Amino acid sequence: NPDQQELYIYKADTRELLYMDATSLKVLRSVPIPDLAPGDVWIRWQPLNDSIILSSEADAEIGIPLYMIDRESGEILAGLPYPIYPTELTFHPNQLLMYFTSFKATYLAVWDMQKYQITNQIEVPSRTDRILFSENTNEVWVTVPLSGEILGYDADTLENTKRIKSSLGDRTLSIDYQRNLLFTGNFMNGRLTVIDLSTQKKVASYYLGPWIRTIALNTERGIAYVSTVRGLFTIRYIQDVD
Repeated sequence: NPDQQELYIYKADTRELLYMDATSLKVLRSVPIPDLAPGDVWIRWQPLNDSIILSSEADAEIGIPLYMIDRESGEILAGLPYPIYPTELTFHPNQLLMYFTSFKATYLAVWDMQKYQITNQIEVPSRTDRILFSENTNEVWVTVPLSGEILGYDADTLENTKRIKSSLGDRTLSIDYQRNLLFTGNFMNGRLTVIDLSTQKKVASYYLGPWIRTIALNTERGIAYVSTVRGLFTIRYIQDVD
């Protein structure tokens, strides 16, 4: 949370959401989280309503897969129960809408974060993975690692609007809007690939190692920060793509 300079961490053994100072890493606060489903937990801060989303990959169908929490009060505002599996999600930049998919199911859905209800849902291919909101095109992009492609859906209607050919195993996404570049992380070959969106051609590729998980960009400096199961990497991509 850059506004408050806070980090949020879920402590699974005590079922707590920890608020930490981003500079000192001091724990500022602890909020109990009852009955969150067991599994890898993703945490996202939503600035539009100052809420924190905790979503579990739900290794077992017990507990609640997703909670939305008011950051200031620590109150649980809403949850999504089974049979919903919101394992991968992204937010609309200007509306209180959450888009989510699941590698356990075959849907892309929209959740209204004010009404606490699903407002639209469509079928998508099986075993989809990461998802992001493309602000330049008003689309939601979803990776399909087993077919090596990225599918785009209109954010308002969920109509399928785009198909980008990537590589078998690509699952993690990020966009450099300044240079119109798409970054993909591959969990099979351990490579970070850069695609020019204007031509859909690959312009750079870097081997990092097994199980790429997240990609964060500093577009002003042309730097990608990439986490894998074994480390955190800094890639100065600007020298290869400009």
